[in-house]
Amino acid sequence: MQKKLRIWLVTIGENLPLEEGICILRTGMLAERLAQNQHDVLWWTSAFDHFQKTWLFQKDTTVKLSGFTIKALKEVGYHKNVSFRRFVDHRIIAHKFKKISSAMDPPDIILTATPLL
Repeated sequence: MQKKLRIWLVTIGENLPLEEGICILRTGMLAERLAQNQHDVLWWTSAFDHFQKTWLFQKDTTVKLSGFTIKALKEVGYHKNVSFRRFVDHRIIAHKFKKISSAMDPPDIILTATPLL
């Protein structure tokens, strides 16, 4: 029998499967597959929609989906993908992630996306 693992996925800038018909990308597909294998999955992400440049949530929000959980962190947002404001946005998320996650029991595995240059 396979051991149930606690897994954190840490990535921003991907579509979140919050509505029917959303095209999910790599992290979403991985979250679904891990959940299908009965693992406890927490996907850390941004409350900001990178593609539409709009807010998905107006505050830090936890969403429980069938199989896994999304924890979206609120920051400042940005209008251009290449900008100082995007850098600030990501630093705020990093700070919040460190603060919130350090108060939690550590997972068995953390998989993160490549950080910004």
